[in-house]
Amino acid sequence: MKMKNKMKRIKFKQLFDGVGNAINLIPESYKEDGKTFEMTDGVETYKVKWEGNLAEGKANILTASGKDMVNEDFNKMKHLMNYNSKNTLGIPSDKERISEDAKLRESHKINSPKEGNEE
Repeated sequence: MKMKNKMKRIKFKQLFDGVGNAINLIPESYKEDGKTFEMTDGVETYKVKWEGNLAEGKANILTASGKDMVNEDFNKMKHLMNYNSKNTLGIPSDKERISEDAKLRESHKINSPKEGNEE
C-alpha cells in the first residue's frame, strides 16, 4: 500500500516582505534534501523545495503567489491582450477604473489567492 506524502505548510505571523526574508525564516528541520513545503504569511505564499544538506543546501522557489504578484500578472495580461477599458467599458468613471481588475477577474473567472483551496 502506497502512502501519499502530504506537503507540509508553515504559517508565519510576521510578514515576509519579499522572498529573501522568507528564505531566511525557513526552520532547520525543513532543510532536508528533496523536502518540499509551502510557507505563507497570509499575504505571500511560496512553494519551496530544499536541495542539499543543512550547511550547503539551497532553497528553490517552485511557485510564488501574493496580492502584488496577482496584480502584476493582471497588468501583464492587459498589456499582452492590448486591453483598454475605454474599448470594453466606455469612458470609465473613477469607481469603474478602480474596479477594473475585479471586472477582468470576473470575466476570466480567476479567483484571488485568498479564495484558493486550503487543505
